Amino acid sequence: MFKAQAALMWIVDILDKHGIPYQVEGGLAAPCYGSTRELVDIDVFIPSFGFDRISKDVNGYVDVGPVFHTGTHWRLVYQILNYRGQQIEICDAGKAKYLDTPNNTWIERDIDFTKAETIEIFGISTKVIPKDDLLEYKSRLNREVDIIDIEQITTNE
Repeated sequence: MFKAQAALMWIVDILDKHGIPYQVEGGLAAPCYGSTRELVDIDVFIPSFGFDRISKDVNGYVDVGPVFHTGTHWRLVYQILNYRGQQIEICDAGKAKYLDTPNNTWIERDIDFTKAETIEIFGISTKVIPKDDLLEYKSRLNREVDIIDIEQITTNE
């Protein structure tokens, strides 16, 4: 977990330094509420203006983007960073859509940063997606990893 801890501390410090609201989601948020699966990457949503503000600080760590990504389950502008071997995906909250798989419709990822929970992750005070929001979008995405997270989170309630 050391590389994830170092990466989280680094990106949170940059976002805080520039006054950028953010929200950690996905695989790092799920363990905050009871999931135990292994972390792959750190997903952080920020407002569109945040990319310009952090560009100088993250420049040497950029693997991709920012670019518009159209995938099976997500349509969004994102930037992939690699900080000491830990992948961080910075996502534009203003343009993100995800697939409601059961209904086969695209839903805008509407984020109210003022509702983010402040949770200690690796001893770092971090803004995290509220549990109900996490469960909602994971149930709509309905991927195997989301089903695992939902089962583990709701079992540990």
